[in-house]
Amino acid sequence: MIKIKIGELDVYQKGSLVNATGENIEIALGSNYDFLAEFEFTKDGENKETRMEAFQIERTGIGLRFINFNNTLGTGNITPIRVGWLEGRSIFLNYRVFPINNEQGYIFEYTWLLGKNVDENGNEIE
Repeated sequence: MIKIKIGELDVYQKGSLVNATGENIEIALGSNYDFLAEFEFTKDGENKETRMEAFQIERTGIGLRFINFNNTLGTGNITPIRVGWLEGRSIFLNYRVFPINNEQGYIFEYTWLLGKNVDENGNEIE
């Protein structure tokens, strides 16, 4: 067993996925897979800006759309973003996306982190 902390956050899960075709990725988290994260990778030929958009999904969780993530050095967030709560604690995500296969596919690196305890509405409590 190993326990990793980054500052005040506990590392819950980390990994790297090679997605050579650029298909959408789904990651289910929690002891009963209660929290679902859906990731889409798209290109916008008109607006070349690299950006990430959140979208609603049908289950408890989050959908994130990565648009124009085509920098060969990788694109991602520096500060973990809070995306919800899982098993009574805040859950955060750090990610990095690297294009491969003539920008058709991606390497998706992720770290899920757990923060403070939350109440039934997802508000952090001390």
